[in-house]
Amino acid sequence: TTGDYAVFYPSYLKFLDKELNTVYKTLRTKLPEDKQKQLKASQVSWIKYRDLEFAFIDNTWTNKDFGTSSGISRGQYKASVVRDRVIQLMHYAKNF
Repeated sequence: TTGDYAVFYPSYLKFLDKELNTVYKTLRTKLPEDKQKQLKASQVSWIKYRDLEFAFIDNTWTNKDFGTSSGISRGQYKASVVRDRVIQLMHYAKNF
């Protein structure tokens, strides 16, 4: 049900956030110091992007405009933003 998704997506985002932190730390340990600084700058920029993207998602997929299924869409879109970053960093880490 829609209510189940309302519970699932916040938990899934927490899981993805933990995975993101783990893979970020793993990648950092594999990089020389100058590349670590670049990675950190990149991650700080990505976090700003994520926050702006989440705000856009929250303000666009509203109950008013999309009904109760809007919560499912918001959760899915937010999860895809974070999941894509996790995968990207995993690919980088694999190559070092």
